[in-house]
Amino acid sequence: MSLSLSRLPCALHALDSLRSNTINTRTLFKSAPKPPKPSALMAAMTMTPQIWADTAPTTLTFFHNPDNPLSVSALKALEEARDFFPPFGKLEKPEQNHFTKFHGPLKLDITVKERPPTSEEFSRILRILTDRLGAKTLHTFTHPSVLAALREHPTNIPMLAQLVSRTPEILRWPVIIDWHGKKCSLGGEDYKVFMRTAAVKRKEALLKDIERRKKREKAREKALAKAAKAEEEKMRESGKY
Repeated sequence: MSLSLSRLPCALHALDSLRSNTINTRTLFKSAPKPPKPSALMAAMTMTPQIWADTAPTTLTFFHNPDNPLSVSALKALEEARDFFPPFGKLEKPEQNHFTKFHGPLKLDITVKERPPTSEEFSRILRILTDRLGAKTLHTFTHPSVLAALREHPTNIPMLAQLVSRTPEILRWPVIIDWHGKKCSLGGEDYKVFMRTAAVKRKEALLKDIERRKKREKAREKALAKAAKAEEEKMRESGKY
């Protein structure tokens, strides 16, 4: 079917209109905002087996009382900081972790003991507390209000261990110990120090991995430059340069 000359101007106008719309559409598409880049946190926390292997674990002994709310919440927090994100791969939805500032996962090795410390363990803990905080007494481990209701008060470590064994509520649960780092938390106080310690170790492993990759890239660039120079010398000798 042929197009009559009388209708040709209308057809040309329609083509111009279509061309104009096409150009506008392309312009609009080009000016559309780019999708946001992953946050620095998402980019920096791409764990690799090498980084994970280089991260030294923070080893904790957690003396736990399942009937004590503070003990339950502190254990849950430490386990979430350790387990919330998989060790390898980018973080997903970090806002779901209420310890986002530590940017899990953290390499925490937690040994849970659902019992109070023994006499020997109390002695070691007391030495750690005394070394770090100055002179400490046996009453550091107990709740004053609960202790006041008892007829006997601990005068030595074996007596403290016996009292706690008979009356668990006297102890300031939980008791969390980093034996190697010589850090201790009683009654849920400042247990986040263990997260900070683990986060520092992971940061050091990340920086070590970054430095390793920089050295590898520098060696690669050096090798490429050496190969290019050798090729240039070869061409010069052959007279093709």
